[in-house]
Amino acid sequence: GGLAGMNLFMLDLSGDRVMHQDTLLDGLNARIRDVVVGPDEMIYVLTDSTEGEMLRIEPLPQYELPPQQSDESQE
Repeated sequence: GGLAGMNLFMLDLSGDRVMHQDTLLDGLNARIRDVVVGPDEMIYVLTDSTEGEMLRIEPLPQYELPPQQSDESQE
């Protein structure tokens, strides 16, 4: 998410190279403020819409999300 972006991008990376890019939420008509992957492996997107919309997205099976680090492993 960012302060001006209205799209969400899913990147397929190989090292530091982008191998493939998909544009998600095209036409959302709201700026994306934050994106996180929850412990349930769902993608949560916060927008700046008037209602303060939060979207929950289930990733497609072809996308493997990286394992989540617990707070303890970041210390």
